[in-house]
Amino acid sequence: MRIITLIVSLITAIVVIALLTRLLPPDAASVMLDIKRSSWPFTVQNVLWLAFFVGLGELSIRWRAGRLEESQINRNYLPEDEETVLRPGDDITPIYQKVRASKYREVCFVPRLIERCVLGFNLSHSADQTNSLLIPALSCICMKSICATTSSATSPGWFPRWDLSEQSLASCWR
Repeated sequence: MRIITLIVSLITAIVVIALLTRLLPPDAASVMLDIKRSSWPFTVQNVLWLAFFVGLGELSIRWRAGRLEESQINRNYLPEDEETVLRPGDDITPIYQKVRASKYREVCFVPRLIERCVLGFNLSHSADQTNSLLIPALSCICMKSICATTSSATSPGWFPRWDLSEQSLASCWR
């Protein structure tokens, strides 16, 4: 997806540069595209236009990924009222089944985090241990998303597939 967006962004930039060359008055085109330079079309301005459109393509990828993550939050996997107390089995099993049935559970972090916490709660039957699992997982996800923004060209998607195992979470603090 990222490669396709990069190619479309570069092609769009080239088309916009060509249109600006034809449509702008000569003085404006000279300022915005540096068409009077002997090395035209290989000018700093054109490189900046290409970079600008690549940035717009990256913004579109991140916007779509943000909308996908937001749609996961809006799926109401968990009860949102303040009075609900979840019981093992009766309440947790339908939540787990709903998360497992999501086609985005491998891509989005909300279903993966809920799945991991439900499994941890089923093993320990302790809300404290589940909470102690949740906080480092959120911290690790936040740190990985920050790292993903700095190395986004190498990641397959906006959010890489998270490994929320205990070993992975422990490695966040090393």
